[in-house]
Amino acid sequence: MMISSPVRYPGFFGLKRQFLVWIVVIYLITGLGALALFAWVLHGVTQQLGENFAIQYVLRQKDRLLGPIQRELALARKLADSPLLKRWVRDEYDADLRTAALAELDSYRRYFADHSFFFVINASRNYYHNSAADDYRGRELVQTLDPARASDQWYFSTLARVANFDLNVDYDVSLDVYKLWFNVIIRDGEEKLGVGGTGLELDRFIQAALHEDRPGVRTLLLDRDGAIKAYDQRAYIDFNTVAKSKEARSTLYRLLASPEEQTLLSERLEQLRRAQIPIAVLPLTISGQSHLAAIAYLAEIDWFALALVDTEHIYNVRQFTPFAILLAFSLLTLAVAIALLLNRLVLNPLAQLHHSTQAVAAGDYRPMAIVDNDNEIGALSNAFNTMTLTVRRHTEQLEQRVEERTGELQQAH
Repeated sequence: MMISSPVRYPGFFGLKRQFLVWIVVIYLITGLGALALFAWVLHGVTQQLGENFAIQYVLRQKDRLLGPIQRELALARKLADSPLLKRWVRDEYDADLRTAALAELDSYRRYFADHSFFFVINASRNYYHNSAADDYRGRELVQTLDPARASDQWYFSTLARVANFDLNVDYDVSLDVYKLWFNVIIRDGEEKLGVGGTGLELDRFIQAALHEDRPGVRTLLLDRDGAIKAYDQRAYIDFNTVAKSKEARSTLYRLLASPEEQTLLSERLEQLRRAQIPIAVLPLTISGQSHLAAIAYLAEIDWFALALVDTEHIYNVRQFTPFAILLAFSLLTLAVAIALLLNRLVLNPLAQLHHSTQAVAAGDYRPMAIVDNDNEIGALSNAFNTMTLTVRRHTEQLEQRVEERTGELQQAH
């Protein structure tokens, strides 16, 4: 006799599907979390690498800049300290002194990197000059400076404001050149006798000292007030700083995005000048673009070398894409491995056990659960098989007794 009973089959969201859905959900949550953590760590690493790069770069630029500038400045200061030239300043129109002085100036000209000199005698305001091409030999007296002429204000401002020397970027109208001028005061004790020195062609100086082939890196030179003295974009350079008021200067502060950045930059420059910190590193937003700035102080000339680094160009996030792909692939591999193991060790044995229980529920005690795992599910399958055998024996015995009793009743009738 077969016992029939209603059999309930698993719905659409059976155990396998539930496991699969949960594995996908956990994989997505874990993957997104891992990628977010990876991006956060990557941002920190690139920031640290960017800071280290900026520091090393600005220190290298400092050494590159100080070498040629110190050499030219030392020669210009030696020129201004020449006893012969000081005697000539006192007696400018002495023919013998003039010849000897111009010969000495020409000697300095040959050793200057720009192969040029200028020399201004304050008593007469006469401006002497010769160029690298030796264009002014025999006519070194180029002009007489006039305080009423705007193009000559650099000299009178230098004489009034500068104690020993000044580095001034300016355009010389009479010479038609942009130069970085080394203006050294000619002194006799406390008396200022004039100004002498040399210049470096600005474009050549920028090309040699500030040019960088690597994209994403730019160098600026600032004076103590933040005025831009050298930059690869000429429009931002503050020409003839010495003759301007602070409000009229082209400074880096004017390019910054916020007053907070201006204050921070000012504080860092002052800390560098006071030797409170060796190098300053800070974020700056210039013309709407974020940079990491490293600043070094050039104490010998009272300037600052500032390196602007775009970390996205130096350490592009796309360079780390293979690591992100490897992380995602590793998580996917782990999820697939877990799904396969669950399917083999848990879900398939449970499905077989479920099939056997359906058969028993329908009254068929012949299908037995397959036992191929030595674990809890295997023990459960063994127990189910034992139970099924017991139920089948009791059912067979009961059916046999029913048949016997039925036969006895038939015989009795």
